[in-house]
Parts: sequence; C-alpha cells; structure tokens
Amino acid sequence: MLLYFDLLKIDDQKKEINMSFSAFKQQLNNFEEMLIHNNLNCSDLIAQLFIISNKLKHEVFIEYEKYNQFKSLQNKFSHLIMQFVYLQCTNNISLGITSDSMFYFGDISINFKTQEVKKNGKTVILTEGEFLLLKYLIQNKGIKLSRNIIYENLADCAIGSDLENGTRPVDKLIHKLRTKIDEDKEFIKSVHNVGYVFYCEK
Repeated sequence: MLLYFDLLKIDDQKKEINMSFSAFKQQLNNFEEMLIHNNLNCSDLIAQLFIISNKLKHEVFIEYEKYNQFKSLQNKFSHLIMQFVYLQCTNNISLGITSDSMFYFGDISINFKTQEVKKNGKTVILTEGEFLLLKYLIQNKGIKLSRNIIYENLADCAIGSDLENGTRPVDKLIHKLRTKIDEDKEFIKSVHNVGYVFYCEK
C-alpha cells in the first residue's frame, strides 16, 4: 500500500516537473523575443525564470529523460542573460542611469554626462576604460559579474589598450580603478571564483 502511494507521489512530481519544464521553455521564448525587439523591461520575467530554473535544478533528476533538455535550456538562459547585460551596457539604461544622471557613493560623485568623477570634491582622472568599467559595475549594482562577462562587454565598448589581451586583463583594470577611487575595496568587491560586484547602500 505504501509503495502504491509512493508511486502516486512520484507521478504527481513528474507532472509538476513537466508543467515547470513547459513554463521554463515558454518563458525563455518570451525572453528571447523581448531581446530581439530590444525590450529590456525584463526584470520580472528574469526573476520568474530564475525561480523556475532553481526549482527544476533540484527536481529534474526524477525525470531522467528531461535532464539533457533542461541543461540545454539552461545554456540558452545563460546566453540570453549575457545578451541582456550587453544590451543594457550599449543602451545605457540599466538602473535608470541616463546620460545626464549623477550618481553618488561614499565620497565619490559621478557625472555620466560629462564623464567627470570626483573624490572628496577633487577631480579624479580616469581613462576611458576605467570610466566604462566603473559605469558598467554601477549599472549592474549588486549583481555578481564574472571576469568573462565583464571582459566581453567592455571589449565590445572598444576601450582599446585599457583592456589589453594578456594575463587577467580585467583584474588589472579593476586594480587601477580601485587605486584611484576605492583603495579599501569598500564598493568594488571581489567574489571568490566568480569575479566582482559593485555594492553600495544607494
């Protein structure tokens, strides 16, 4: 009798997984369609996708035949997220930052229109690459960014010699930026085995 109810429970779990799997696939298609039309109002959709993905990650083992399909969809999701982040960078709209916005954190003020950065009221001279890196980190405030994602997005912004090929180019640029505005690593934080995250209370 116990075995019968166990089988019913597994069958119900499979049905739930199949529903989540279908929802994940459909929402991915919706996400892809929005990006094709350069529609970046995707925050709620991305949150839903992460919830469904995490749910499936822990349950998909029940439906073994779904595992490879799920991994394929996860790869697609990762690719779309990278595309979304890139579009945010190139469209300059992440977190409501516009070309004439001011942004403040700690003793730093940034004018995104004039690209002027001040620390304690004194102008800090940043290279183009350092400024774009800072801007990109702020646009993705609170998001853990891998070195590869940072590199790919900044390389697309054509910052020349600031991001030279070689050993750990992103780390070197981060170090230069920290030296000028965040020596205590209070805002540009390292994330072990991942990359970096910009964090402030603003």
